[in-house]
Amino acid sequence: MKNSISILSDKDYREIISKEKPIELSISKNCFEYDNVDEMIKKMEEVQNDFFISQLKIISILNREEYNKICVADLFSRSGLTHKVVTEIGNYRFTEVCNSVDNILIRRYFIMNFNKTIVIEGQEYCEEMYELDVKSFCILICEICSTKQDIEDNIDEEDAKKHLVYIEKIIDKFIEVYFEKIKLIEKLGEIL
Repeated sequence: MKNSISILSDKDYREIISKEKPIELSISKNCFEYDNVDEMIKKMEEVQNDFFISQLKIISILNREEYNKICVADLFSRSGLTHKVVTEIGNYRFTEVCNSVDNILIRRYFIMNFNKTIVIEGQEYCEEMYELDVKSFCILICEICSTKQDIEDNIDEEDAKKHLVYIEKIIDKFIEVYFEKIKLIEKLGEIL
């Protein structure tokens, strides 16, 4: 016998509360069947991943040349540059770039993707940098740094290592979803 469960998003819930849609329609549209608990857990993990990714936002994509233009020398910073690496996970490096424009400090946040690299004069560089909004950057940095701290403090070390792998997969999926969204917008533009 199959079991079934309905998973409602906040949008579905708002539509039910505001009586825009009948509850039966929302529940039936968001229902899935499963044979065992493992299938249900897998579906719940997918929903949780989708929710986590939905909180993240890429503002723009820069290539190496564009990124280098915003990273300038800064004699007053520790590294001598306006660019600093905050943390890294797998092939992703999280950076902050601080520039002063008209005496106003502007901070920009990036994921440097070393899954796609180019070699110039023996040096390896990433091809793409994804600019994030501050909320997305903070969400990811908190997840990564707290997990790394658990490993450093020997707190559930094996689970923490698995969680870092999980976070890296989430970042892969986040970037993949972003490009899918871009393709969809382009197709819609062609139709209209």
